[in-house]
Amino acid sequence: LFFNGVVPTTEHRGILTRLMLAGQTRGTDATGLSFAKKDEVVGYKLNVSAAELLDLEGTSKVINDNLNSEMGGGKLYSIIGHTRQKTQGSPINPDNNHPISCGSLIGVHNGHIGNDNDIFEWLSLVSDGLRKRKAQVDSEAIFALIRYYAEDYKNDFYATKPNKRATLTNPVVKAIIKAVPRLRGSLACAMHDIENPKALWLFRTSNPIVVKHYKAENMVIFASTVNMINNAI
Repeated sequence: LFFNGVVPTTEHRGILTRLMLAGQTRGTDATGLSFAKKDEVVGYKLNVSAAELLDLEGTSKVINDNLNSEMGGGKLYSIIGHTRQKTQGSPINPDNNHPISCGSLIGVHNGHIGNDNDIFEWLSLVSDGLRKRKAQVDSEAIFALIRYYAEDYKNDFYATKPNKRATLTNPVVKAIIKAVPRLRGSLACAMHDIENPKALWLFRTSNPIVVKHYKAENMVIFASTVNMINNAI
């Protein structure tokens, strides 16, 4: 969900809830949310299905607090959600569940990456062993690689004189463009950056992302299938 300046209401909570439940067709081993706010990005995930997560009292508090712009963190810009079917990496380990954190980046992934071990071997080599794998899930390789490139591009971006910044490509976009061709497999991703919470990145290869823009409501909704969005609305 991307709000584009809209103040979230109970209707938005209903849409979010129905999207989470619809997402169970993609997996029931873990469920997670990421709320990008003015001053922070808040993650929340557990190794339970979306239906089980929504039944928890703590979940209601997390959703209510983050939809309320007057609570900590300030204005809400967007929400990323994910339901996981375990393949590689046990959902008992929270680092394997989505949203996945890599530095300032927080993202979700549908698909499979086959060269994740090679990616982490290379990252360890170029960082003198400082870039180490945190989890077992293949998805982590996506955001770890983007993080590696983005940090270099950000350094260049912010070192440039202010009057030249507008001529430079966004550093995270440049990092995505460089990282994705190195990944072998399929992916559809959504990603936040703690350093720029107003932005939401969607990118994919062969896996689908459906995006609908509701102009009257000034809101964008994305999901794996069009039916998920239509049923939520």
